Amino acid sequence: KLSEKAWFSVFAQYTKRDNTTLSTGTHNADAWNMAHAGFKVDWEISEKDALSVQGGLYDGKRKTATNPSPLNGQHLMTRWSRQYSPRSSLTVDLYYDRYYYDDAPSFSSDKMTTVDADLQHRFGLGKRHNLIWGAGYRYVKDDAHFVPRSVAGILPRYKRLDLFHAFVQDEFALSNSLRLVVGTKLLH
Repeated sequence: KLSEKAWFSVFAQYTKRDNTTLSTGTHNADAWNMAHAGFKVDWEISEKDALSVQGGLYDGKRKTATNPSPLNGQHLMTRWSRQYSPRSSLTVDLYYDRYYYDDAPSFSSDKMTTVDADLQHRFGLGKRHNLIWGAGYRYVKDDAHFVPRSVAGILPRYKRLDLFHAFVQDEFALSNSLRLVVGTKLLH
């Protein structure tokens, strides 16, 4: 606990697995290890505003017959929310993720970066309607390098994805125990 309105937590983990052994007594070249650590902070900035930030990273190696195959990555996520009233709120989410994997036996690797941003607004309309609308953007950059291509591969090697989305939804109270939800989502 950082204060009466802020909390902080951390974690760390290390895993190591030795080579497996065949029934003949021969050791496989399949040992691996992984270190993973992260944190989370939650903060009630005011009676109406809250902020949450969490992130982590990992790093490891998988033993193979030729050379070790490394992998690693990081991620960070942030959420800010504002409560205007019991029936009205605004939320903004931001997310970043990066990973890298190198497969020594196949001389292949994959490196991907993802950035995501989302906005969501919820509000009541009259006594029976709860409207939610939102929009967002996702960017993905991928470098999938597969050699030799005759074995496996993804073409083209370098890819970029830009995804925009928007949605609207209405939750209509038909009675105290029955609700109808109607909405649509657009992706481009």
